[in-house]
Amino acid sequence: MLSDVKPFGGAEHSVADLVRNLDRSLFAPHVLVPRDSPVVSRFRAARVPVHVIPLTRARDIVNFPRFLSLLGKHRIRLVNAHGVRGGFYAALARRVRPVKVVVCERNLQPWRGQTLPRALDRFTAHNNDVRIGVSQSIVDDMVAAGVIARERTRVIPGGVDMTRFDVDAAGRERARARFGIAANELAVVSAGRLHPMKGFIDLVNAVPRIVKSVPNARIIVAGEGEERGVLEANCRPQRGRFDPTHRVRA
Repeated sequence: MLSDVKPFGGAEHSVADLVRNLDRSLFAPHVLVPRDSPVVSRFRAARVPVHVIPLTRARDIVNFPRFLSLLGKHRIRLVNAHGVRGGFYAALARRVRPVKVVVCERNLQPWRGQTLPRALDRFTAHNNDVRIGVSQSIVDDMVAAGVIARERTRVIPGGVDMTRFDVDAAGRERARARFGIAANELAVVSAGRLHPMKGFIDLVNAVPRIVKSVPNARIIVAGEGEERGVLEANCRPQRGRFDPTHRVRA
């Protein structure tokens, strides 16, 4: 169950890899998304049934009976929710149907410290069976915020299919040529959604110190998002130029 589906989001690809590699002798996975998206094709390619039911905003409560009907129709006993909103609706379903709920957290946004979001977080925590954090720091943040007791948490780092990044020497040289990286230069690549929570601005601001220690370093930020303009503006005074023409799709 996904709270959102972005075209190239890490959570979406992580869940796609998860359902694709589940032992089908033990699991019969179904994926619930709030809307169709290009990334949903990965689920269908893995022959996983996809159900589109918007459950992201407060007004989507009108769709909650459809969710309950889906759980009953397919005899679903375990709901793995990704995202705070999906976690809330999964927790709500647990109050009605005999399902286990596992909520996966990838971040703890600052706005969730406000009174109402914190109350909803605690409701979700009270009505899920375990809360997974993809890093120890996320679990520590949840516990420190009083969202959930530590004994009901687990740390499970997100897996990455490294075969996707297998490349031969010729492919590596073509990539270097595309970005104008010389053979004696060290390429440092940071990829992700260009959002303030990702901390790309910290990398950009650290560039002068990086190149001072490693003069042959070339820093590449790959991604799209609302912080793109801010990053471009901060790159220009540091390098004297910024080439926004390269767009890499995962």
